[in-house]
Amino acid sequence: MNLYTDTLDVEPDLFTKGKAISDDLFTKGREVPLFEEPFIPIHISHIAVHYSIPFIFFTSTISFYCGYLVLSYLQYIVYLTSMAHWSYILESGLARTADITAVIITLLYATLVTTQYIDPAKPKIWYMILVTSVSIFVINELTLFIGLKTPNLPIEKQHTIMKNAVLVHMFFLHYLLCIGCIYCVLPI
Repeated sequence: MNLYTDTLDVEPDLFTKGKAISDDLFTKGREVPLFEEPFIPIHISHIAVHYSIPFIFFTSTISFYCGYLVLSYLQYIVYLTSMAHWSYILESGLARTADITAVIITLLYATLVTTQYIDPAKPKIWYMILVTSVSIFVINELTLFIGLKTPNLPIEKQHTIMKNAVLVHMFFLHYLLCIGCIYCVLPI
């Protein structure tokens, strides 16, 4: 048993493009992937990595500048978990779970901060943004997972569905929530 290859005993010359020849009782002699393929191809997921996730870091910096240190640190954690998740998206896993958990905690804390304002308009706007973003997230995830489960769907159509899902996620979750946080949560 070799700990470096996920319980497979593998000779170094048997590696072929992320695969190894197994000597396991059930998969003896067959190629077994060492790493799971990304759920969304890297060239598609990196659109968010390059164009919207840095905006989360920018929002964290503004929160820090305004003196909301806890919110700033939470947003920075969201930035880190989003970078980890979006760099290599898996259908499920630790990075996805950590990202969703960090986002939920940050949104709950931002909602708590918003309720401390005397101006009643800002919490209402924040709640509208929050409900819109969560609704779009659920619809977008359902559309993505249902769309990709369609049998015999050409790879071009799968990539189009994935790219649309990434763009919708970027605009309605990354950009909208960051702009909403800057306007509604932070006293600028």
